[in-house]
Amino acid sequence: MKKRLDNLFKKTIFSDSFVMEIVFFIGLFIIIYTNFKINKYFGLYFLGITLIAFSIFLYKVSEKR
Repeated sequence: MKKRLDNLFKKTIFSDSFVMEIVFFIGLFIIIYTNFKINKYFGLYFLGITLIAFSIFLYKVSEKR
């Protein structure tokens, strides 16, 4: 059972698409969160857009799709 779980983690967490999706959703979360706090954290828009652009870049240059 433990071996099956290890294989499942290796397939999901260490895959390129999982990393791209996590980076995209972190960027999306930052943008949504700063929508409600725009006066305090306006600089986080740039960080969120940068993370989303980075995930799109990773998707474009990755070989597996």
